[in-house]
Amino acid sequence: MSSKKPPKLLPVSNQTTFFGGTSVTALINQPILAEAITLQGYDHLAQIIAKSYKEEAQKILPVLNNAFTAEECALFQQHGLFYGLHISPKLLALSEGLIVEHKELLLPGFPEPYQLPKHPPEIINAYFQELKVQRGIDIELSSLILADTTTPKGYEGKKILNPSHINEKLTHLSQLITEKLKESNYLVDSLYLLSTDTDSPDRLLLSTQKKILSGYPLTPGVTLCGSTAAIDGFDFRYIYRMGLIAQQISSNIIASRLRQEYTPFVFFGMLSPFGYTNGAIPVGKMGNLRYSGNIDLKKEFGYVYENTITKLME
Repeated sequence: MSSKKPPKLLPVSNQTTFFGGTSVTALINQPILAEAITLQGYDHLAQIIAKSYKEEAQKILPVLNNAFTAEECALFQQHGLFYGLHISPKLLALSEGLIVEHKELLLPGFPEPYQLPKHPPEIINAYFQELKVQRGIDIELSSLILADTTTPKGYEGKKILNPSHINEKLTHLSQLITEKLKESNYLVDSLYLLSTDTDSPDRLLLSTQKKILSGYPLTPGVTLCGSTAAIDGFDFRYIYRMGLIAQQISSNIIASRLRQEYTPFVFFGMLSPFGYTNGAIPVGKMGNLRYSGNIDLKKEFGYVYENTITKLME
């Protein structure tokens, strides 16, 4: 574990906590860090998030009595004020060290990385297998499509690659954060984690040959990358809504540099803590693996179609 202290949190302002909306997005909290998170691994990232969770919750809990009953406040204390959070996939990439120079992605006998979508699947698969063998870089096509050339200070001229197997990595991170909170005697259920990107979703679909008529829905305004919680336990439409909110209020790297304020994650809480007891969310299971890989839009839409849309059409 790194011995470096987590970045300091700036004092909360009225603009960092939002009570509004409804259901699973009624409470939105955006911590502001005074320093950027550096590349030090998932354990260090979990330490920062756990510390931020506690500090942000402690600022809000004292005023809950103004809006909630004693029974409701007790439920928040028992299960946690925030049930989950959004985190940028690029922050996961930083934790993994997925920052490379273009030349590191060039392999003899293979096309330029940006030309890969134009080639047959067997060439694409062979490229990524060879990239892992030769360079130790374990990624997939979406990692290149969603790569970011706007990098943190000190990494100029490099690319941040989008991670692969994001669902598994979010599950692991959820376990780490939850453990650290419990180690400090802070009561909280297994945390839900979501990761989205600002890139246009149709760009990713077109590049990976996934078409709407084949069952892949568009998600205007956000590219959904990864999520915890089983597909039958947490609604895909909640994920989409949360992703839109997080992308709307989060700052990009340039804005963070200008303000010297960093907003790498967003916490979410429910309209009523009775959601912990009435089945609104699967308590204790929100950090479970959704399924392997990244968010699969066809799988998600298929589940919503079979369980909701068909009933509306009867």
